[in-house]
Amino acid sequence: MTDFRHSTADLLAAMRQAQATRDFDGAERIAEVICVREPAQEDAVGFLVGRALARTDALRALNVARSGVQANPDSARLQFQHGLALGASGQIDAASQAFALAHVRDPGLLVAPLWQADCEMALGRHDDAQRCQLRALGIAERHGLLARDASLAPPVRERLARALVAAQGARRNAIEAKLAPLREASGAASMARIDRALLHVYGGDAPIPAHPLQHPSLLFVPGLPDQAWFERGQFPYLRELEAATDTIRQEL
Repeated sequence: MTDFRHSTADLLAAMRQAQATRDFDGAERIAEVICVREPAQEDAVGFLVGRALARTDALRALNVARSGVQANPDSARLQFQHGLALGASGQIDAASQAFALAHVRDPGLLVAPLWQADCEMALGRHDDAQRCQLRALGIAERHGLLARDASLAPPVRERLARALVAAQGARRNAIEAKLAPLREASGAASMARIDRALLHVYGGDAPIPAHPLQHPSLLFVPGLPDQAWFERGQFPYLRELEAATDTIRQEL
């Protein structure tokens, strides 16, 4: 089925059938017919770009992807394919811009910031790479992908894992920079409980509350009293504070 007598829908169905039976050469011929008719057909463009890149034919991938984005610049998927082709041809900065544009077109497209992070890292722009990784982690978290990353394609899963490690490292560095003066002033031993609490933030085995009513959303500091509420008698200074209510109001 490689002529123009069939509808695009029929050609797409035939392409997918050929892919399912691993007749990739046949699927490629059908995809070529589709792209002659509709250069911005996302599935066909994606397949052709992938096949070209697998053969290390970056020029063909670039021509197919460029035709696609010229026909439909608003397509996030086509912008992403364009980024892949640009990257394979050595145009790393242009590839980064294409991935950024893909994210603008579809803020939920997980692969765009992940691949842009690779470009930014290759260009030595580490802060920008980290921002892209954090953006990707946010997308993955919103879609529940961090908990079921086994369902992701290996290249996506690997980049997501790298992003998570990088984010945890950056968070740890930022926190430790703030804690450094306290450690210097008070000594490491005085920070032991805080260090254990921070294991949750750093991705380690954090302590778990023993009390059933303890459900900390961020940090659990071990050693603090497990109290759901505080009795008045625990604060003997309250009587004196209440007696000064009128004076306090005058000061406000």
